[in-house]
Amino acid sequence: MNSATGTSSDGSPLESMLAVAVSGMAAFAAVIAAGPLLVRAIGATVGRLVALVAGGPGRLATANAAQVPRRTAATISVLSLGVGLTSALLVALATVQAGAEQQIDAQFPAEVVVGATDPSSAEAFAEQLSADDRLVVRVEGDNLLVDPAPGADVAAVRAAVEQAAAESEDLLTVGVAGEARAEMENELSIASLIGLGLVGMTLLVAVVGVGVTLMLSVTERVRETGLLRAVGLSRPGVRMMVALEAGVSGTGAAVLGVVIGAIYGRLAVSALGLDGGPSALPVLQLVGLVAAVVVVAMLAAMIPAVRAGRVPPIRALQEA
Repeated sequence: MNSATGTSSDGSPLESMLAVAVSGMAAFAAVIAAGPLLVRAIGATVGRLVALVAGGPGRLATANAAQVPRRTAATISVLSLGVGLTSALLVALATVQAGAEQQIDAQFPAEVVVGATDPSSAEAFAEQLSADDRLVVRVEGDNLLVDPAPGADVAAVRAAVEQAAAESEDLLTVGVAGEARAEMENELSIASLIGLGLVGMTLLVAVVGVGVTLMLSVTERVRETGLLRAVGLSRPGVRMMVALEAGVSGTGAAVLGVVIGAIYGRLAVSALGLDGGPSALPVLQLVGLVAAVVVVAMLAAMIPAVRAGRVPPIRALQEA
C-alpha cells in the first residue's frame, strides 16, 4: 500500500484510478450529507467577514443563507463539485508538468546533448565543435554536452551542432532540450484545453443552479423583502443583499471544492503513475479560480437581485 496516496502499488493504473474515483464520489456524497453543518460553518466564518465588510446587507445575506440550509447546502454541493473537478485538473496538470520538466532536466543537462558510440568519438567531435566560439562544449562519457556561449543565439547553436553531426562520419544522435520542452508543453496544452472544456460545462451548470436557487429564494421572500424596504432598506441595499448571499455560498463552495479537488488531483496523478517529480500546487491558479467562482456566482445573482430591488414595499406586502 502506498502510504502517500492511499492507492495500491500492486494494482493496475485502471484499478487505482477507479478507487480514487469511488473515493472522490464518496467524499462529495459526504459533503452533501453534511450540507447543513457546512452552511452553519460558512456562516460563522465567511458570513462574519461579509457582515463586517458590508454591514447590514452582509448580515442579512448571511442570515438568508442560513434560513434555508438544505437549499443553500445543495447549491454549495453542486458548485463545489464543478470547482473540485477544475482544481483537480489544474493540480494534476501542474504535477505532471513538474515531473516532466524534472525528467527533461535529467535527460538534458545541456541545451544540446549529442550521443556518440564511444568516448573517443565524443572527444573527437568535441574538438571539432570547439573551433566554433559560439559553443561551450564538454564531454561526459559517451555524451557531448553543448551550451550556447554568452550572447550566442540558441537557434544558431542548435543548427551548428546538427549540421556538424550530419556531416560527421560517426553515428551521432542529437537531442535538443528546447524541442523536448516544446513538445511537452504542446501535449499539456491540448490536454488542458480538452479537460477545462469538459469541466467548464459542469461549472456552468453549477453557476446556473446558483441563479435559479436565488430566483426561487427571492420569490419566496417577497413579504420579507417588502418589510425590509418598508423599514428603510434601499433598492441598492436589497440588490447587494442578494448578491452577497450568492457570494457567501460561492466562497464556501469554491474553498471547499479547491481543497477536495487539489487532494484528488494529486491522487489521480499518482494512481496513473504520472507523478515523476515532486508535488506541484498551482497556488495562483487556484486562488484565481476561487475569486472567479465568487465573482461569477454574484453575477449569476444579478437578475434575482434586480427583481428583488424593483418590488415596491406596499406591493410586496399586498402580495404576501
